[in-house]
Amino acid sequence: TVTFGSEGALGVVVVSSTATLTVLSITPPSYSCASCAYAAGEAAVDMGVVLRTDTSRAASSRFSFWTPPVISSIAMNQLGLQLAVTFDHATDRAGMTATDQSCAHVFVADAAFAKLSAITPAKCVWTTALTLNVMLGVGATLVPGDALTLQAGRVRSANLVSLHSPSAATTVSAPAFLMEPSLSVSGPTTIDQ
Repeated sequence: TVTFGSEGALGVVVVSSTATLTVLSITPPSYSCASCAYAAGEAAVDMGVVLRTDTSRAASSRFSFWTPPVISSIAMNQLGLQLAVTFDHATDRAGMTATDQSCAHVFVADAAFAKLSAITPAKCVWTTALTLNVMLGVGATLVPGDALTLQAGRVRSANLVSLHSPSAATTVSAPAFLMEPSLSVSGPTTIDQ
């Protein structure tokens, strides 16, 4: 019998067995472990293996379930020029490299996505495995209250153990402190004299 916390394994196959060693291929239960308490995307549980014919022969180890990362917040900066997209735990950065800055790799191309760009395209740059920085394009019309939708199948946990994140919309929040706009006009004091 193989258990993960209080849940049974989905499958157990004996790969090989000798008098001193048994090798098993074990299929754990789904990643949506109902009895698991997750922290930073991980839920560590005791995995136990007990021989059915002799329950005195047992082994145990720690096993970790990983949830797909989800967006915990999208915050606009004070100038309204950038968004900080924060995930609940470290990601694989959607498989993007340092030179790949297309926001289409992360977000669904919908009406809110179109507001990221206008004259120039928005750029998405991972500053850490937890944070994606979105630099809005010139003429962007995205405002707090709009919602960006994460593309399904693009983002996984940094260790690549979780399933891919599902598609989910997250509302853009206003900056905590707005910077007051200032306007300065200069020119000649007289015209045509």
